[in-house]
Amino acid sequence: MSRTRVRAEDLFCARCRRPVRIGAAHWPEGYICASCRDHALETYGRCAGCSVDRLTPGIAPDGGRWCTDCAGGLGDFFCERCGREAAR
Repeated sequence: MSRTRVRAEDLFCARCRRPVRIGAAHWPEGYICASCRDHALETYGRCAGCSVDRLTPGIAPDGGRWCTDCAGGLGDFFCERCGREAAR
């Protein structure tokens, strides 16, 4: 099995364009630096895709905010103990 090579242009945050380390979060729009990931996982509001009030870490093409489901499955951020959606 061959590994996918990381290209130099992929080593920058897709949101702020700062350099990222190998192993950074990889979301549908590309690699995300720790600062942008933390900020995204602290953003709540009404999703532009499904109109549900919840965690909205994704960015829609028009600049609106998307929930994890509408953004393409960014991850499961629901707490198993309390059921709240937040960064773990």
